[in-house]
Amino acid sequence: MARKQKTLARTAAALAATALVEKALQKAAEDPRVRRKAKAVGKALKKRAKAAGKKISKAFRKRTPKLRRKAAVKRRSRIRA
Repeated sequence: MARKQKTLARTAAALAATALVEKALQKAAEDPRVRRKAKAVGKALKKRAKAAGKKISKAFRKRTPKLRRKAAVKRRSRIRA
């Protein structure tokens, strides 16, 4: 029985913490300074993600030129047929 009470207490504490966080986020979202900061952070993240994607793409293209040539040949032969 003590185990169930302990589990219930943990669950209640987690829910209370979640409610406090949600309330704080709601209050912060009303502040225009916070919204501007969030927008700036979002832009920075987007920029970094885009750069990382380009870097991965470039590395992939560098490693697979033969595969790309074979695929191009297959496409050409399909178009001609």
